[in-house]
Amino acid sequence: PAPANLRAKFLREFQHMGSYQYLEPRLLMIGRLLECLRRMGVFLSAQGPVTVDGFRLKNLSYWARYHCETVMGSLGCLSGYCNARCEFCFRYGSMFQRFPHRILCRSEARTRLKYYDPEAKKGLPYPVDDTGEIFLNRALLEILRAVRARAPEALIDDLTTHGNFLDAETVRRLAELKPVFVVISLNSADPALRARLMRGGRDEVGIRAFSLLREHGIPYIGSIVPWPTIPLEDVENSIRFLDAAEAYLIRICLPSFTRHSHPTAPFKGWEHWEKLGAMIERIRPELSTPLLIQPSWYLRREIRAHVDGVIRNSPAFHAGLRFGDVILSVQGKAVLTRQDAAGELVRRRRQGRGARLMILREGKRRRVDLAEDLRAADDCYPYKPAGYQPDPRMLFGIHFIDPFPLDSVVAMARIIREHPEARRIAVMTTVLGEGLFRKALGLLMQSPGFNLPLRKIRVTVAPHRHLGGNIVVGDLHVASDYIEHLEELRRLGYRPDLVLIPSSFTMGEWGLDALGRSYLDIEREIGCRVELVPTRPVKM
Repeated sequence: PAPANLRAKFLREFQHMGSYQYLEPRLLMIGRLLECLRRMGVFLSAQGPVTVDGFRLKNLSYWARYHCETVMGSLGCLSGYCNARCEFCFRYGSMFQRFPHRILCRSEARTRLKYYDPEAKKGLPYPVDDTGEIFLNRALLEILRAVRARAPEALIDDLTTHGNFLDAETVRRLAELKPVFVVISLNSADPALRARLMRGGRDEVGIRAFSLLREHGIPYIGSIVPWPTIPLEDVENSIRFLDAAEAYLIRICLPSFTRHSHPTAPFKGWEHWEKLGAMIERIRPELSTPLLIQPSWYLRREIRAHVDGVIRNSPAFHAGLRFGDVILSVQGKAVLTRQDAAGELVRRRRQGRGARLMILREGKRRRVDLAEDLRAADDCYPYKPAGYQPDPRMLFGIHFIDPFPLDSVVAMARIIREHPEARRIAVMTTVLGEGLFRKALGLLMQSPGFNLPLRKIRVTVAPHRHLGGNIVVGDLHVASDYIEHLEELRRLGYRPDLVLIPSSFTMGEWGLDALGRSYLDIEREIGCRVELVPTRPVKM
């Protein structure tokens, strides 16, 4: 063990094994084997007996095999602590709070950056923790400087903050690391209401941070959780505040709660969401900033390539594209879905070319030409601030919500073909996804090469019994939700031969849910075949 005077610092660099159980459960197996060995005898060194209370991984090159889309993603959680106590916070009763929170230290960050491969997009496994306030990590800016040294041109994103530490000096130092992208919580532009809602202190600093980010050319997403204790008028004022402050995007997280975070429901049914939706649709045409409503499928239940917003000062913005336009073709190639349109737009942008669109607006076809001749020095804030490289993934400034994954439906059809013996097939979906799934089926059934035995299929929705509350996102299911739902169907006389479940509720490659339980437990408990349908998690 470390010397007593260094033990606190030494232990900060160790992590609870349980926080790795989702991504790499083999680490738990190694720990349990070592624990068995420890109980069998005494470990000795030249100085005498040694107390063994942890282990290190030796061959880190072997373990650097986990998908990390960005260099920032390879670091994992920057801080598991938060000094705010927001009324709506999901951390209350979180399923991850069984393990101690942690703050990423400098030495671990350096090691993770060393073993990150930007070409293969692979890095070391990282522990799961609730994301907290990143600026509580006193080493944050030093870690970000190490990121910039490791990846000189990469976008430093995944910086989510409540903003109350973003004073003028901090924003100035952050600007030295550009290109940088921030997600910052506003929740209310009224300091008194914001203080009552978030209970983190320094609310004037948090509100002032938006103008400082604009002043220093740092693009950001402004986030609002319209909790029912905040008047709708204030929510509207906060949206307009972010629009005037030239946010890249305004994210509105429809208020959600679990039975753990709020044992007494703060509101019931869909009424509050409906009021928010009506207000949003009323003011949306008056805004220059796209609105991202989450869950995104609540207001936008279309399969086709509907434009969900246009980023200010982007090629799409200057070409006159609008929210609600339907893209029919890109460069003469017909597109049916957002996914199709996004793929074609990315391909054109990577070729360094503009794009010719045919759109449908108010029942009339129109041609729209998107030019992309921006240079790094051009300042088109917030789409592309000066010094930022145009990113093909930004789709010329067209904002699409997460599309319904048609490729997952195609994969589902393949799995069904592999099980011709199945006579009763249960397909799991969600309250918001069920209608989109049926639309996707209707679209795909028109394709000559696509076929599904619809008479065998029963589409069903498993309630979120573990989390409870008003949770409706399928990614937040756990295995017990599906087990209890299938047992209920069995009591009602329906016994499927094959159960198909979207894979997005599992974490990593081991098929474990957020409680560390394998999806195969569903098969063991219910006694029928269970297959996971490859599905990407919804971006929250």
